[in-house]
Amino acid sequence: MGSEALIIEAALNGAWPATWKRRGTGKRNPVVPCTPEEIATDALACLAAGATVIHNHTDDDVLDNATGRHASEPYLAAYEAIGAAHPGAICYPTMSGGGEGRRIEDRYAHLVDLHEAGLLGMGVADPGSLTLVGRRRDGQVASTAAPYINAPADVAWMFAWCTERDLPVHASVFEPGHLRVLLAHLDAGTLPPKTKVQLYLAGPNMLFGLPNTPWSLDVYLRLLGDAPLRWMVGAIGGDVLGSGVAAAAIAAGGHVRVGWEDYSAASGRPPRPTNAELVAEVATLSEQLGRPVADSSTARELLNTPG
Repeated sequence: MGSEALIIEAALNGAWPATWKRRGTGKRNPVVPCTPEEIATDALACLAAGATVIHNHTDDDVLDNATGRHASEPYLAAYEAIGAAHPGAICYPTMSGGGEGRRIEDRYAHLVDLHEAGLLGMGVADPGSLTLVGRRRDGQVASTAAPYINAPADVAWMFAWCTERDLPVHASVFEPGHLRVLLAHLDAGTLPPKTKVQLYLAGPNMLFGLPNTPWSLDVYLRLLGDAPLRWMVGAIGGDVLGSGVAAAAIAAGGHVRVGWEDYSAASGRPPRPTNAELVAEVATLSEQLGRPVADSSTARELLNTPG
């Protein structure tokens, strides 16, 4: 897979309100899209810059949602507008965590609606739970983090749902145990054949999984071994470009995710690039390293075909 075209994903915003507002000010971050109209406009700019996969959140809570149900309408509005202007775009939403009173059928209801409308480019199935905890500005460990829960039965349900519909699926790996669960499903024949393994590394103030460094990527690749799965890397609360991880992933045959759901300028790089500027930087880097950037038809072919 080392020479195949590079798929770039743009993660436009994030869990409300962490990346939608300037940290510490409560003021709106002007480069982060919020409304369906803003999301569509920003997505089209990212697609023009070289992205082929678009991911976004709405203002429905992810970690503290009483029922787990996300409204479908904001996603439908944004994806209809994106699809009308760029029919090849691969769009997919987030979903809330599980827990008491949150049925997987409710957590997945907006994906069902998007699929029935012909607008769901990719399913979501995160193969494990974690606590998204970080450090505060004063260096102390934050005490307010909420757990993101995916029970094993819910993981199996999501994998089966995507398999039955022959959908590509984004499987988030936040720590090594998640990847081991995913590989166990692969061995058991219960992993959707069109799985995109999303390897997340942790920025300097995020205390989960592995840090945003090339050696962490190497750990994940050692665990993946020769598994016939396409993989993508991103850095939550970090900078996948500035850390050198994006370059390492491109050289190793992987794919790259950027955008304001993940981005932090703690490394001293420009504090507020647009999502499209981040995408363009990945595209330029890939071309410099000798890999072409996938267009939409190529990305669809790659994600719809097991590696």
